Amino acid sequence: MSKKVLMVAFDYPPSRSVAGQRTLRMTQYLPEFGWEPLILTAKTEAYDGLDNSQIIPSHMKNNIYRTMALDVDRHLSIKGKHFNWMKVIDRWSTWIPTAIYRGLEIIKQEKPDVIWSTYPTMSAHIIANVLAKKTGIPLIVDYQDPLGYIHKKNVPSFKKKISLKVDKAVLNRCRHAIFATDEAKQAYIDYHQMENKDKFHCIENGYDESNFDLINSLSENIKSPFSANKFSLYYSGVLYPDGRDPTPTFYAIAKLIHDKVITSSNFELVFQGSGDGLLYKEVLEHLKIHHLVTFLASVPFVDSLKNMMDATALLLIQDDVFNLQVPGKLFEYIRAKKPVLVAAPLTSATGQVADKSNCGTIAHSKDEIYHALKTWLSISPKIESDKDITIYSRYEKAKQLSLILDKTIN
Repeated sequence: MSKKVLMVAFDYPPSRSVAGQRTLRMTQYLPEFGWEPLILTAKTEAYDGLDNSQIIPSHMKNNIYRTMALDVDRHLSIKGKHFNWMKVIDRWSTWIPTAIYRGLEIIKQEKPDVIWSTYPTMSAHIIANVLAKKTGIPLIVDYQDPLGYIHKKNVPSFKKKISLKVDKAVLNRCRHAIFATDEAKQAYIDYHQMENKDKFHCIENGYDESNFDLINSLSENIKSPFSANKFSLYYSGVLYPDGRDPTPTFYAIAKLIHDKVITSSNFELVFQGSGDGLLYKEVLEHLKIHHLVTFLASVPFVDSLKNMMDATALLLIQDDVFNLQVPGKLFEYIRAKKPVLVAAPLTSATGQVADKSNCGTIAHSKDEIYHALKTWLSISPKIESDKDITIYSRYEKAKQLSLILDKTIN
């Protein structure tokens, strides 16, 4: 008989949130290691956006349980305004009572061996903790990111108090706690002065080969976002001034133009899914590089993977505030086997993975970015196409989780 794990995760396809990818791929591959996943998640109306191009494994069709969740921003605000306390847990805390009720029904019917929950939606940990407390089923908690109080300054005192209370409760109850980076794991051990370090584990994010297989099914008529005969530097994902700031890259490009290394005829920087670029219009015009930088609308996930494969090189931005985290995008970049310009500190979690994988060049400051691009433009950088990168695959990550699940019940 297959062992069962009840997985409490707010995001699951068709949610377009990157947080859903970790859970999706765990559910895809865990059955190969003797575990049947049961998903407790939210109804699709609660999600910020949908991506219906994602394929849910056929074995999951009857194992997905969705409950009502209201988004404070979209469903409970009046003219865009709401009370601050309504989001002190997260935007979807209305999910908690409906999910606990449904979870108890699932447990009665399916009798799972383990309960697992994943953050970055804190309400998922609250739901799983209540279910574990009421039923005695062992709990595993998964942190795709550390909570804000661990690595951010100026977290509102009430939010910090609630976050700490939730974390202490789940860390005390859980059999195992999993983090997406070793740096986040160690930060938690240090902050909470945990003596039982053996219950803390790291399972990184990764790439999924099946996503790249889908590229071949895309229409050949899809227009490339890149110009012919140009060095095309591609960035896929969101930008924001505090955390993923492209300004140092803009200044590096301006210096390359000044030094006559690049022109509009041989270089372009393409952002996709990063907004309309209006936030950076002033600096781009000030530096006189607006004609080299393009902002494109989001495309389906598989289309963005194809663009990674077609670009000359890839850009990743991860500033100091995210030193404990590694964006899932890095692993997709690694799988694309195109040189990656990693704008992050070498000592950060992102810098360490990039350095270990030898996927490109780590360049944190505008001067380092300038020198990296100048070198690349002169030598046409390439990545070893036959290098074994399977340690970064989602399949291997599911295998790691299966070993922790086995340990939990044994």
